[in-house]
Amino acid sequence: MSHTSHSKPSPAADPYTSSSHPPGPRPGRERRSRGRVVGVDIARGIALLGMVTAHTIPFGEPVSWDPTTWGALVQGRSSILFAVLAGVSVALMTGGTAGVFGDRLREARTRLLVRAVLIFALGTALTIISSQIAIVLQVYAVLLVAVLPLLRWSVRRLLVLACILAVVSPVVNVYGAYGIDVWGGQHGEVAALFVGGVYPAVVWLTFTVVGLLVGRLDLSSVWVAARLLLVGVLLAVVGYAAGWATDGGAGGRRSFRAGSSPSGATGSGESKEVGFRLGTEPPDAGPPGTPVQGEDVDLSGRSCLRTPDDTIRCGALGDETPFGEAEWERPGLEELLGAAPHSATTFEVLGSGGFALAVLALCLLAPRGLRAVLYPVRAVGTVPLTLYVAHVVFFEVVGDRLGDHDREMFLAQAVVALAFASLWSRWRGQGPVEQLIATVARRTAETAPADRPAAQPGRPVG
Repeated sequence: MSHTSHSKPSPAADPYTSSSHPPGPRPGRERRSRGRVVGVDIARGIALLGMVTAHTIPFGEPVSWDPTTWGALVQGRSSILFAVLAGVSVALMTGGTAGVFGDRLREARTRLLVRAVLIFALGTALTIISSQIAIVLQVYAVLLVAVLPLLRWSVRRLLVLACILAVVSPVVNVYGAYGIDVWGGQHGEVAALFVGGVYPAVVWLTFTVVGLLVGRLDLSSVWVAARLLLVGVLLAVVGYAAGWATDGGAGGRRSFRAGSSPSGATGSGESKEVGFRLGTEPPDAGPPGTPVQGEDVDLSGRSCLRTPDDTIRCGALGDETPFGEAEWERPGLEELLGAAPHSATTFEVLGSGGFALAVLALCLLAPRGLRAVLYPVRAVGTVPLTLYVAHVVFFEVVGDRLGDHDREMFLAQAVVALAFASLWSRWRGQGPVEQLIATVARRTAETAPADRPAAQPGRPVG
């Protein structure tokens, strides 16, 4: 993206639903449409469809050289791509390469904060009604608040922070979850937003910071997109290769803390890969400490630990000592190895973060003809929050009745999503949920008092 004039951020801008820019002349306009970065919309649509796939279709085997396993690429990586794109959109709505300052920065921060509150409330509501999908919106809201102090940071400073987080945050995640389980396990659902959960914010902040960094670059430049592709491929190769080397290809030997669950339905591939999930107590659950074997057993409502003999031992949530003192061991090095989906290791951060950058770069590089073909996917990227809510509600209603028709159910959801998004985006623009959030955030920011005169335009500090 090139330098732009310093006008107010577009009222329609939303870090989780759009990629609006301040108005003004830009090079590479053919890669934009009505102030939006087309490649970012396409990537966001891919992320949303990927999450729907991961929730609906069971992929029993991890990704390997066997082409029949390649569908499992959606596991974990789709939501990480969405987290990266959230950071990109935050950067774009706060001035892109140039940034915003003074009252405009205050207004942008206010809008982001209001959006975070509304998205968190929406995520909480979906969590209440959903028993089969681990809702990610609350974590996205936390990430949105976490990047507010970083809006004026330079690309260099953001890069340094991302590198530090990639190395340190997995360690904080593992040992922070252990400490909370030992001294405060009764607050599992809240704690799982930050450490030890399926989407631990302390680790996922790395992806949003990377997205914020990318959004400060000139995304209309083919050269920038080509370099992003190269960096993404290199990170993916290094991360996944190191993960395989350190864990023999198994990956992901970790125990989600109480109150969290792997993303996906009870029978989804993501749940099977992890081997157990937590949520509400199953009717046939045994007493605390009951040995349970097999990956198809629903261990929801249990605080679980995989023992050295590969048995999962579980205790009911709320038990002060669910495993017994002999079984409750301090996390070992194996918790930081591998690169399996949702393992939250440094190797997964590198591999899946690189994968997300490569997908985004390919979408930015897509030629005009391909962008026209991908218009329905791009349209999905303009209404993802609306479609996510519809998907969660749909899955709660019919998920238990999928049986052997999971692929048919995915196809039905995909066709409806693509058709609805194509029509709505052409006629109305943002989706209804996106419009509601954007309107409330804009009006709140407009009524907030100015705290100081606007500063002169310039580049982000640092």
